[in-house]
Amino acid sequence: TASAGIPSVNSDSAWSGAACTGESLKKYNYKWIQVDLGTETDGLIPQSSLSKETASLFLKGTDARLLPGEYLVSLEISSGTQSASISAQFFFKILKSSLVARIEGNADRQISHNVDVLQLNAALSHDPDAIGSTTSATLHYAWSCRDDFGFVCKHKDTLDHLEFASTHLLTIPTDSFEIHRRYFFDLKVSKDSRISKTGPVQVYIVSEHVPLISINCPGAKFSNGACGMNPGQRLILQATCDQCTGLLWSRNGVQIHGAAKGLSVYGSDLSPGKSYKYSVKVFATAPSGQTCSGMGGLCEGFASINITVNRPPHGGYCTMSLPSLLPTEMDVFPVECFGFCDENQPLRYTYGFTLGESDVYTGTSMMRQAFMYLPAAESVSVFAIIHDSFGASSRFEVGSYAVQPSDIGALSMIAKMQSLVMLGRSEFHNFALVLGS
Repeated sequence: TASAGIPSVNSDSAWSGAACTGESLKKYNYKWIQVDLGTETDGLIPQSSLSKETASLFLKGTDARLLPGEYLVSLEISSGTQSASISAQFFFKILKSSLVARIEGNADRQISHNVDVLQLNAALSHDPDAIGSTTSATLHYAWSCRDDFGFVCKHKDTLDHLEFASTHLLTIPTDSFEIHRRYFFDLKVSKDSRISKTGPVQVYIVSEHVPLISINCPGAKFSNGACGMNPGQRLILQATCDQCTGLLWSRNGVQIHGAAKGLSVYGSDLSPGKSYKYSVKVFATAPSGQTCSGMGGLCEGFASINITVNRPPHGGYCTMSLPSLLPTEMDVFPVECFGFCDENQPLRYTYGFTLGESDVYTGTSMMRQAFMYLPAAESVSVFAIIHDSFGASSRFEVGSYAVQPSDIGALSMIAKMQSLVMLGRSEFHNFALVLGS
């Protein structure tokens, strides 16, 4: 088998120690054991998972919460029909997840100078490995601000640099800013050695009343401060505005159909790898004693949010080497992928084969090379699926191969198990893995 990465929290993981495919799996017994290392990871793999005498060790994310750190697992394979067994140990290490830095609300927003304070809320920033509230008290928040000339923000009267507290809620008196100026706010969150940043939030200070409007993308993943989505995914944008009399949506400055507060965005309508700015303009009646310069004397509010469409892994290829001119089901088939590019690293590789109309998956790992056993058949189609850490994937058809049947004797069974138990060290981030075939 080969080692690979699994998630540190709330994700499903599986290891496979199968000696061969098909009916021959019934000839073997499997025993999984977590070996103590004298660290806080000891005993964290549920006994309910280890005690199942099956070819795969499966950890269900909702039942097993593995802490970052190193783990040692022992696997023993024995024959149910012959007096033979072999065992091996392997290490795997769970790395800490990346911090999530996020400022609630819009990427662009207008604020009336008549409002007492400007507030930016980063309460949704969190450590995915932390248990409990989404706002971690152990996070350090570093806010920064620059004006529309690129200079550090200063108080309009005292000309002192604006200083911000290290809290998730940033509150600044609005009279600190000049009217009809744009200010850009960034946030950096840190914990231990990990650092994550948001994209800039633009705030435009105006003199007249501005209807309060915000846009959110509920349930979406975030990528570099923008709402992220994969091709083919559907995303809902939700606008929130009190006492608004009208609403207009636009994409990259071009008005699009939609006058409701909810807008459906389909990844199939957008280009992978591109970013889009979705904006909404709202209209509201001026409060008593105030006037607005909008059409018909209405006050206008504006908000926008950025959406990035993830591009699946691309630009690579996969090959398989035939072990002999007439390979059999006892042979090991090496398959390897090369050159796949993606900004959402690290990549994972799933290998498998197709028989008839059914796909059989032999494992998922961080390793771009795998060693497969294929069942006897006139034509076995081998494929690879390359996943990025954001959830997009690409499928590559490696080729079709004829595999001959072969009898399994006692000596060849032992040799085959020895070739299977090639377990090594591996480091990985939060995503699923499978060991072996």
